[in-house]
Amino acid sequence: MNYRLLQKDIENIEAGFNPVNMGELLYLEEQDIQEFVAGKIVVIGDFFENDMHETLFEITAGPLILLNAFLNIESGDTYVNFWFFFLLFLSYCYFSYMVFVEGDYMESRITKHFGAVKLANYLAGFMSYLILLTLLSCLTFFLFNIHLNVFFLAVTFYLMDKIVGLIYAKMKN
Repeated sequence: MNYRLLQKDIENIEAGFNPVNMGELLYLEEQDIQEFVAGKIVVIGDFFENDMHETLFEITAGPLILLNAFLNIESGDTYVNFWFFFLLFLSYCYFSYMVFVEGDYMESRITKHFGAVKLANYLAGFMSYLILLTLLSCLTFFLFNIHLNVFFLAVTFYLMDKIVGLIYAKMKN
């Protein structure tokens, strides 16, 4: 999600975000309240103390996260196009190939590069998934503005690779 407003923007009056306490607003006359909120997006919630969440950028208030989600939907940032899904499809086809074929190209390059390091040879499959998924994440971020969480995907593919390897080994026996 694009964060159009950050927590620091709330604290900076010059940014155009003007937080007002609900109690102060309720002391105004009804017509003054209507004039004050006319043509504005009104977000009600705790922006400074109890509803704080850790995001990629900073600790952010819950209502601000919801406001950013609304602004993303309003501006059309949630549109995911055909080419994004096509890229994911091709990538996952290759990752599936890596799972079912022992000693694929990336894994063999890593083991050749690190040579005698036992741990590197053992984790070559995981590193190959992590490297390729990191490249895929960078590509999707810069082309489509979509971030992929690659670590858990790499762990999943690596575990599937090991399970398939064990099944193949049992079938040979």
